[in-house]
Amino acid sequence: GLDSSKINDINMTLFSSSTGLMYAAAGEQPGSNGDYSDFRITQFRGRISVSADTGKTWTTLHNFSTRAVSSIAFDPNSTNGMYATVIDVMGGIGDVYYCTDVINNPNAWTRLSSPPRTEGRPLQIIVLNTDTLLAVYGARDGGSGFTLGSGVFYSTDGGLTWADNNPVSMQIETV
Repeated sequence: GLDSSKINDINMTLFSSSTGLMYAAAGEQPGSNGDYSDFRITQFRGRISVSADTGKTWTTLHNFSTRAVSSIAFDPNSTNGMYATVIDVMGGIGDVYYCTDVINNPNAWTRLSSPPRTEGRPLQIIVLNTDTLLAVYGARDGGSGFTLGSGVFYSTDGGLTWADNNPVSMQIETV
């Protein structure tokens, strides 16, 4: 039931047992076909879709235009809060986003601060029960090799600041 026109990847789905809704993060995932280039990422639509009938039919909850949504996570401290990772080219809109109420205000997404060294390639967001956010970022293909924008970053203040304790070996590629 998902519109697959120009969407190569459904990156993940989540089910809310409290609302009965299913959510899907969609859009071209960098490297899914071996191409990590900025050009490829901007050629595809990205969005979060929602289904009220366990995936038979879908509607667009929020459209991130040509920017892929690589992951989504519920906020355990909010009934309708959700995090999303939006992938983009360096200097674009790629980062972790937060919506306080995806049911009643699904177009009100706030971009969180960028972790150090990152270049707009968030791949996954994980919310721990301790209110700690973990964000996995990927490196960009700099033409002559990958940049040092990769790693696992954590925030204990809702994404206002991020810690970077990644060894150098993880700064080139973290999957």
